[in-house]
Amino acid sequence: MIYAGLFNSSYQPSPIELLDLNTPVDQLGPPLLGQMFATLLEGVLLVQYYDYIVNFRYEQRWTKWLVHAGILLCSIRAFFIWWFIWDRFVLNYGNWAYVASFPAIAIGIPITGTIPNAVCQAFYIARCWTLSHNWFFLIPAMASLVVTVGAGIAQV
Repeated sequence: MIYAGLFNSSYQPSPIELLDLNTPVDQLGPPLLGQMFATLLEGVLLVQYYDYIVNFRYEQRWTKWLVHAGILLCSIRAFFIWWFIWDRFVLNYGNWAYVASFPAIAIGIPITGTIPNAVCQAFYIARCWTLSHNWFFLIPAMASLVVTVGAGIAQV
């Protein structure tokens, strides 16, 4: 079903939609829960990075740079999301119009997600290609990388 308000200017929201729109307090939970899980996953990523540094010292230089770039970009993303949550829920505490709006700093969220994902996908594609030299893997994996980057760009 097509969203009724897209071409119909006389669209009236249902009572459930009005309840969601008129109670911004109910909209606070998902971003905070998402930040909690993002922080947990950032900790897991740092443990994996430490394990990589300890166990894979004699890796090829470009592979090491992909790993370092991936951890750096993922950490930048985590800090950006922490800043985004701080801005919305601490600096603008009680400003429900700001919480319910889409501020300009939100533009960075898809960008900070797409770039680290592309670097990590490139690392895994290179790793799998090194281990298997399988063209049946390489072609769909490269197509997946292009689609992922394209979808991330389309979100902006």
